[in-house]
Amino acid sequence: MKIFTSLLSLGMALYAFNFAQAQSYTQPYQTVPTAMHAATQSLYSVNVSIDGNTVMTYTDTNGRQSYNWLQDEYSFTVKKGQEVTLDVRAGIWSWDIAIGFDWDHDGTFEDQQRAFAKVGSTASKNNSSWGHEPYNTDTYRKSQQTALGHLGVVQHTFKFTVPATAKEETTRFRILCDGDGYAYGRTVPPFNLNDKVGYAGSMHDFGVRIEGEAGPETGINNTTVTNNSNKPAEIYTIDGLRLNTTVDKLTRGIYIINGKKVVIR
Repeated sequence: MKIFTSLLSLGMALYAFNFAQAQSYTQPYQTVPTAMHAATQSLYSVNVSIDGNTVMTYTDTNGRQSYNWLQDEYSFTVKKGQEVTLDVRAGIWSWDIAIGFDWDHDGTFEDQQRAFAKVGSTASKNNSSWGHEPYNTDTYRKSQQTALGHLGVVQHTFKFTVPATAKEETTRFRILCDGDGYAYGRTVPPFNLNDKVGYAGSMHDFGVRIEGEAGPETGINNTTVTNNSNKPAEIYTIDGLRLNTTVDKLTRGIYIINGKKVVIR
């Protein structure tokens, strides 16, 4: 009975700890409670790629929810030192988009970028997508919605590099679209991923798994070939398929020739 009680107490303590950890990130709230959330000012989609390869995609066609806690459903893995490219689309009337990564998993998004203004700068019409071509006219935005066939008109590409100090574990990145409530002529605080969402906008949390830097390749040498020859050779594709040809007839690509990794340029 004592053993059971001890285990139960331990389990409850661990649950409480995990719950506290899960709640350590700032939750959004409306700065104008009477105002309604707008899909036209919320996240539409994000495409994440590394070295040109897509590693995560997400689309919220209807943009119904102002806050979406999706780190357990949508995530990707990246190594320290790699560059992460995020192509983000927001609703047709969106003012700005902000992204932040919590590389050290402390509950704060310390590495932040904004699409149309500097991080921490005052939000205003000129200091937003409305102050940048081609998004500075209603006509363009409406025509783009017709051409695209969806709400994701406002687009920006972000690039982040994973720092060497990042913790090798699963953490989060956050995307904030508007959320500051430009309505009612109010004085608007800067976009802050660690603060409020507010009127109209959306906040999405996604997962990111950090791994150590990739080590050097083993088993074969890296060799670059710029001048081809007719010398007989054992040639394989990078997938291990043997080719019955000569080096001078190879097209551009990566091959294994006589046991060495060769790049044909």
